[in-house]
Amino acid sequence: MEMYSCRTQIGSAISVTLVLWLALILSGVPSVGMARTLSLQVPRTRASGFTPSGMSVDWLRNARIAGLGLHETASDAILQEEIDQLVSQGVSVVEVDSSLSDYLNEADFQTELDFMRRAIDLCHKKGLKVVWYYPSMEVITPEGRTVSRTMKRDHPDWIQKNFDRKTMNSFLGTLAFWVEPNDESSWMCPNSPYREYFYQRVARLAKTGLDGLWLDVPLFNSIVGKWPCADPHCVRKFERETGLSFPTKVDFRDPAFRRWVLWRHETIAEFLKGAHEAGRQVNPDMRTVVEVVSCDHMINTLEGLDSTYFSRDLDIVWEVDAISDTTSMVHASKDDWLTLMMVYKYCQGASERRSRWVFTYGYRDDDAQLTMASALAAQCNPYETRIPQMVTTVGHAYRSRMFHWIEQHNDAIFGSRSASPVAIAYSPASRDFVDGTQAGGFYVSQYPPNPAFRWWVLAPELSVVYADYLAEYRGWAMMLIDRHIPFDIVTVNQIDASTLGQYRSVVLPSACALSNAQRDLLVGYANRGGNLIVTGPKAGTMDETGASRGESLWPIRSHSGGEPTVHPSGSGRIVCWPDKPGKRWLKAKDVSVRDTALGLLGQAGTKPMVSGDLPIYVQVYEDGKNRYLHLLNYGWVGKQPLVPTTITAPVSMPWTQGTVGRVVVSEPGLEPRTIAHSLRSGQLFFQVPVRINALVMVEGSK
Repeated sequence: MEMYSCRTQIGSAISVTLVLWLALILSGVPSVGMARTLSLQVPRTRASGFTPSGMSVDWLRNARIAGLGLHETASDAILQEEIDQLVSQGVSVVEVDSSLSDYLNEADFQTELDFMRRAIDLCHKKGLKVVWYYPSMEVITPEGRTVSRTMKRDHPDWIQKNFDRKTMNSFLGTLAFWVEPNDESSWMCPNSPYREYFYQRVARLAKTGLDGLWLDVPLFNSIVGKWPCADPHCVRKFERETGLSFPTKVDFRDPAFRRWVLWRHETIAEFLKGAHEAGRQVNPDMRTVVEVVSCDHMINTLEGLDSTYFSRDLDIVWEVDAISDTTSMVHASKDDWLTLMMVYKYCQGASERRSRWVFTYGYRDDDAQLTMASALAAQCNPYETRIPQMVTTVGHAYRSRMFHWIEQHNDAIFGSRSASPVAIAYSPASRDFVDGTQAGGFYVSQYPPNPAFRWWVLAPELSVVYADYLAEYRGWAMMLIDRHIPFDIVTVNQIDASTLGQYRSVVLPSACALSNAQRDLLVGYANRGGNLIVTGPKAGTMDETGASRGESLWPIRSHSGGEPTVHPSGSGRIVCWPDKPGKRWLKAKDVSVRDTALGLLGQAGTKPMVSGDLPIYVQVYEDGKNRYLHLLNYGWVGKQPLVPTTITAPVSMPWTQGTVGRVVVSEPGLEPRTIAHSLRSGQLFFQVPVRINALVMVEGSK
């Protein structure tokens, strides 16, 4: 969620969700100039561009994105100046924000269309791709307090209703920072006649020559209520599609309410797919990019937006928020930084083979670089901006340095494929039905260091430490980062056998809610030689709808004293660990569970890639000949003053591809350099100095 009008050009989901969640709590709901000879460029592989039918194309997959706030009165000269500046900074895709957030009459909408054609043509002449911002389920009426025509007054039956079926999801200013005090913010029901109104306007926007339409806020928003939308349109559609009576209260014991939770995911995904189809009917080349603020935390459940339900035709831009809407990650703890990293890893996995655009909010050059490096290590394309604004930058020099560095090494970063030995399997249903109405679930650190800072975790219950499912899942990721083991995050409702087969080990953390088909897929992975680690005393005790099975799908042994038990399965094994080791690590850094976890992974042949107890994150990719390592230094974070200090990381990695040509290291703003290496008994050794982040190419023999 970002700025909804170019009048302010401010935006971030932090303030939105803080308002939302606190309301829920109170209401009782729980270098440029890189040496070309040492470039990390490699021949483009099949992973860097995908075929149509819902797969990302090159300009999406290789995007370097920046925002631009424009007004229809801007002259061509002003537009050209702004565009030239973006091009000089290495931007390849511009997200344009204008007046489409507003309730526009026919004449004003036509003026907007004419302006768009003019701006798009100027961008295209400079080689920029253009995506235009259009809120999907929020309409703002400027000066709505006093004007006679507003969305709410004209179309009251289009507005979302809250769970009480009475109160409308509409308000005047003050409740959200992006809405001016006298403006009306109305949240639209996707199953009302608004759907056709919106689709018709999408089709007209598509005719302007857009490369992509950026759809934001597809949410059942809870700012002025809870669990919308329960208007007659949604109630009728829910009952028709499910055969159930609409639930009368928020109760996760009620099968109808649980089905309602899932249905909200489905109906938002359906609405978005319809918008995509409306645009593609008149412009087959236009992409639909959906902004997703929910990532892997509880907004999915509370507001209905879960990208794992999306059609593959939809592309995604993830709004990954910093812990502070005031100073980004400058005052974040190490655990908060690791949280940011794993959320980017989630975005990578949950995007499947779509585009992987992400917000990289920064405040200063150093924290901004580590934030962007975290995104790049997850092969996510950065949308660079300075907290909390959407159409600005941490600095022109900073953006140029980072974007030109990315452009130099584009194929190494985006054209390689993961070589991680471990996957963590995320269960959306377990998030819904275990953590349920619990708010929060993003960052760790409670309370801001300065009361004036806008901060994610303003109460203990908002920390992910106090979640159940999310804490176990996040804790496992933190353990792997701590032990320098590369990993991916996959989602259980999107994976298939070929995806699982890439990994030596798959961790299924406390997935209470699981379908029989998902269980069979995971068992099949083990039967084919995989090392499946299942944790949690209630793993598999619910089906995919949250209904109790009475017993687990797994051979959980309560008498094991919480220790893991090993069960042979085909040519592999299933490890059942009736404890929550991830949560124990997250809460108390319990070394015993970390070492046990490391042992279980080691038995499957996975060892740390960096020696010693160093605050270094490592991720590895390959292209068939070369390997690429992202190394991130977290040793300087969580301190004040925040000053990056170099750490030398001793890397040890398996190497079976014959001899090694060169090991080349590149950092933003520095010339690439070759470093010494040695190869002994199938292990490659080298040492990498890392100030903030480094990209390493291990060149295979020619």
